[in-house]
Amino acid sequence: MLGRAKALFAVVIAASAVSGIETIEGAHASFLRACPSSFTEAIRSSLTSTPEAPSSRSRFIPLLSAVPSRDTKSLLPAGYRLTFDDEFQSLSISDNDGTGAKWYTHTIQCCMFDTSSPSTPTHMAGISAPQGQQPFSFTPGKGLVIRLQKTGGAWYSGVLATVDRAGRGFAQQYGYFELKAKFPAAKGTWPAFWLLNSAALKDHAPAAEIDVVESFMFAPNYVNTTLHDWTPPARTLAHRLSRVANLSEGFHTFGLLWTASTMTFSCDGNVIYTVPTPSMMKQPFYPIVDLGLGGGWPTRDTPQQSDLVIRYLRVYAP
Repeated sequence: MLGRAKALFAVVIAASAVSGIETIEGAHASFLRACPSSFTEAIRSSLTSTPEAPSSRSRFIPLLSAVPSRDTKSLLPAGYRLTFDDEFQSLSISDNDGTGAKWYTHTIQCCMFDTSSPSTPTHMAGISAPQGQQPFSFTPGKGLVIRLQKTGGAWYSGVLATVDRAGRGFAQQYGYFELKAKFPAAKGTWPAFWLLNSAALKDHAPAAEIDVVESFMFAPNYVNTTLHDWTPPARTLAHRLSRVANLSEGFHTFGLLWTASTMTFSCDGNVIYTVPTPSMMKQPFYPIVDLGLGGGWPTRDTPQQSDLVIRYLRVYAP
């Protein structure tokens, strides 16, 4: 499954079957020397506070962006028109294909990796799931809540996509995409805003992925921005690790300004990464938001309930 492969390629530190921070430092000293001490200390704290350890890590070395200041700027160009907007004054979410809803819950099943031993079962649940498993709720004017919760001996959370499993729904090539959200503070949580190409669903074309932001909340001041080409053998086309404001403290905006020539990523209106647009990214993509678990990082200390709060998702076209 594409989402499960995501965990193997989108994580920052490279390691394999390690037993602690010393193994990571020994095998990847050059990477850690390039990172600020706050990031490496977050890794050390996360790994040494529990006997668990990551089971698999990717093999690429990211660059580190500077710390942007927090403000309310936007990269939205003048003249762009709004093509998708959900302010979550109501919920338009469906577990079934072809309903015309804004969001679908079963298009993607991904991003839940419990590292405890024995492992706890994990599920991305739908809006019709029983109480205690259903992850979606909202308060008008305050936003959508996606809840990660442990109940009945299993983990439940949610993932939303703007197309169904046949690729029907909202997708767009180029434009400006912006999410405003508050991330959970809990270690072991894995919130993300990303996009996949709709042709992979409609035509079984090779899959491509744009990670606007994904965070492993053992280090809430860092975000990963990544471009993936999942054509075998899968490869990472671009990646940047960026230090930002603490994402669990208040709401933050995450933006992608995407043209035929460049892809510019931002946090709170500040550019954190610009990369030439790969040929694989010159096709329609659909947005996805989710609150995942683990991503390979320890989950033993993850609390039984954590919330990702989304104020809005807006998409504009030239």
